[in-house]
Amino acid sequence: MLFRSVDGALAAVAELTATLDGWPSGPERLTLEARLGIIRSYLPGERRKASEHLHGFAGLPGDTPDERTLLALLAQCGRYEVNPSADVRRTAERALRHGALFTDSAGQADTLVGWLLAMMSLIASDGVELAKEEIARAQDWVRRNGSPIEFSMVANVADFLAWRCGDLPAVEADADGVLAAVAPEELSPQVVALRATAVNFGAYAALERGDLAAAVALLADFDEQTLYGDRKSVV
Repeated sequence: MLFRSVDGALAAVAELTATLDGWPSGPERLTLEARLGIIRSYLPGERRKASEHLHGFAGLPGDTPDERTLLALLAQCGRYEVNPSADVRRTAERALRHGALFTDSAGQADTLVGWLLAMMSLIASDGVELAKEEIARAQDWVRRNGSPIEFSMVANVADFLAWRCGDLPAVEADADGVLAAVAPEELSPQVVALRATAVNFGAYAALERGDLAAAVALLADFDEQTLYGDRKSVV
């Protein structure tokens, strides 16, 4: 499967859309559909198209990595569109497939985002017990094999679960762990996103404790760390 190089996310969307227009059904087409869904999900101007596109895959069983990725993106859409929580949870569960989605992407931080999105949707729709099992399995893997980025992705999911369960010490511990893990990493949109999520939960926990100064310090440090030398944000 060969493609020419394209410059920018919108160009990638256009390239994938044009390619899919003439692509036959089959496993390779589903791979392209999953890539298109991931790119569109992060482009504000493509959100509506992304939702319409992903709803066409609502009936997928989640038997393959690409099916699971598409279901993870669909669960995210359901979460953001405030669909019934039971529907979002069922979609997320099909995407996760008892650890299969994490296994699909373990060792590949770029594609692990599908697991992260499915987990955030599962937790938001009160799938707490399954989330605990998935996180425990993922934490065991990243402790032995994961990169700092993969560790941080799993820790941010654990942070969200701790927040939903009201465990403030765990929220702050996970947030601190993420910030420490990505501190040596080269500044990139992915690193900024991981730091932003950790700072978000860390600041929430500080506010719950009534420590406004700690929350302000976290936000100020994030602002300082996400600026290049010319003072323009990386975001």
